[in-house]
Amino acid sequence: MKRMRLFPKLMLSFFLFALAVLLALMVSLVSTGCFIIGETEEWGAYAVMDDTGEPVDPERVYRLNGWIEKIDADNAVVAVYGDKRNDAQRYTQTELTELIGAGETKNTWVGFLSAEQNGMRLLTLYQRNDIGLQPQLNISSENTDASWVRIFFGIFGTLFVLIMLGMSFFLVRQIRRPLKTITEGLRRVREGEEGVQLDFTAEADFKEIRDTFNTMTKAMKQQQEEKKEAAKKRARLLLELSHDIRTPVATVKSIATALSENLVPQDDKPRYYQVITEKADRIGELSESLFTMLKMEDKEAVPQKENTDICELVREVCSHYYSEMETAGLEFTADLPDQALPLSMDRQLMARAIGNLIENAIYYNQTGKAIQVEVKEETAALHIRVFDDGQMIPPEDRPHLFDAFSRGDRARTSRGGTGLGLSIAKTITEKHGGTILYRAENGNSFIITLPLTR
Repeated sequence: MKRMRLFPKLMLSFFLFALAVLLALMVSLVSTGCFIIGETEEWGAYAVMDDTGEPVDPERVYRLNGWIEKIDADNAVVAVYGDKRNDAQRYTQTELTELIGAGETKNTWVGFLSAEQNGMRLLTLYQRNDIGLQPQLNISSENTDASWVRIFFGIFGTLFVLIMLGMSFFLVRQIRRPLKTITEGLRRVREGEEGVQLDFTAEADFKEIRDTFNTMTKAMKQQQEEKKEAAKKRARLLLELSHDIRTPVATVKSIATALSENLVPQDDKPRYYQVITEKADRIGELSESLFTMLKMEDKEAVPQKENTDICELVREVCSHYYSEMETAGLEFTADLPDQALPLSMDRQLMARAIGNLIENAIYYNQTGKAIQVEVKEETAALHIRVFDDGQMIPPEDRPHLFDAFSRGDRARTSRGGTGLGLSIAKTITEKHGGTILYRAENGNSFIITLPLTR
């Protein structure tokens, strides 16, 4: 069931609180009124004569603005209790009947006659209007006993406190519990704990906070793992690079020492100088590859894109490797569209990526005899495929092909390479919004796929 949002629920809670207070007020009034009406019905209608012939508790009659008259058998007024408000000293039977009658009458006064005792009766008199309004005005009358006010406020105050405590408990339960859980989660994150997840049931607003918090901590954990993995890769890259540089440096140092000490025959010196040149080129190649790799891994590095004919770029890159393929005894073919295919790309970086794939095919294809480069356009993408018919890369090596310094099995590494070529090609391709993959198909295919953005 979909839960209500917090703000509408608070508004509903306050509305219910107001209704509950109003209901408590009504219950208090009704309860107090029952006390008053019950007592009025018992004492307020008429006075009762005690054994001495005096009225019992006449104060209750006085509080209702009435008075009491003691009359004899001839209906003559013998004694008055309270403030007499008419001039009658004797009543005829007709007048007495009208005073105590239940029917309609124009008489201003209304009376209640007690039972006769020793020839005397008590006539309790009120003004007719006072009798009609007294039950409703009894609480606020200036003559009202303060106990009724205390009863009213006691009942209302008790109900109000109970309602307030109930609403407070409800709101604390609905708000404090999720807030406490969120605060605890934030504390754990602040202390460095990874992968903190909140799990509680609450209103929609708190659920959104919970889901956002969980998404944030997942992203933070993933970023931390990516940073750790990147640090490990960088450390391994530098370790491998230092190892690869150590060998040519040692060779150059030993040859330089031999030359400086005149230990090399004159006829052999040109060959030694050639070795120094080759090793220096090797060190430069490693340094350049490392620089490109680190540059591409920088998230702030943005390719300098321009409209470039991809077919012309592939032809230009392939031309640089014709002589190397001929020297290696490899047959080269290119399958390119006749029309131009302009794409927005960094020309220098994309040439580096394609060249790395061709170099990979030349250096590691010892068992095959052919290399093919193909450019193919589809509806929303363009594919650049570099194929060699050499021994296929073992399945166990394929998941790590695009990692830095991954060179595959022994049969494909005897001719060198930096071990960074495929990793650089992958990084450059991804910088252009594309993908690169390996496919084993009676040989080895590396396919760059780029979106058609012209």
